[in-house]
This record gives sequence, structure tokens and C-alpha cells, in this order.
Amino acid sequence: MGKRVAGEGVVWSGIGWWPYSPRSRLGLPGGPVEWGMDSPVPPPEAERIIRWIMIGVAVWGCIHAVGAWRLNHDPRRMLVVLGCVAAFLGFWLVMLSVRRRRLAK
Repeated sequence: MGKRVAGEGVVWSGIGWWPYSPRSRLGLPGGPVEWGMDSPVPPPEAERIIRWIMIGVAVWGCIHAVGAWRLNHDPRRMLVVLGCVAAFLGFWLVMLSVRRRRLAK
């Protein structure tokens, strides 16, 4: 996916490789970016990867909630943990929808 260019590196963005140069980080013209943080078009597999990460965070939160409940069998502890995980995932979903609407314009 990414290719090496003289004087520039290739950076793993978490989803794939993309060429990086200090000029692109500063927002200056001439910095090659195929896709990544600066690209308006995410790769097609990005939504599937984000969905799996969210499922993993939800499972991780449920495991911690069960552990909090087992500490002294107080359901309020479990609800606090689940509420925090749900708030985090909800905020993430809102930010993704804001980004999607902004890029659609």
C-alpha cells in the first residue's frame, strides 16, 4: 500500500501503511498522503475494523463490570462500569457520525 519515497518514511496508521513527510504533518503542500489522518476518504475496510474494535471494547467493559459486581455483589458497581463504557462508545459513535457528515459536504 505505502511506498517509500526518498527523504520520507512509511508510517503504520493502525489500518494500513501511508507515506509520511514532515511537510504533510504541517499541512504544507508537497507532502504525499495516499490516505490516513489527512485523507478525506477512509479505506473501505475501516468501518469493519472500527466495528470490531467497538465490539471488543464492549466485551472488555462487560468483563470488568462482572468483576466489579463480584467484588461485593453490589449491582451499582456493575452499572457504573457499564455506564462508563456505554458513554465512551456513544461519544465515539457521535464523533464518527460528525466526521462522516463533515466529509460528505
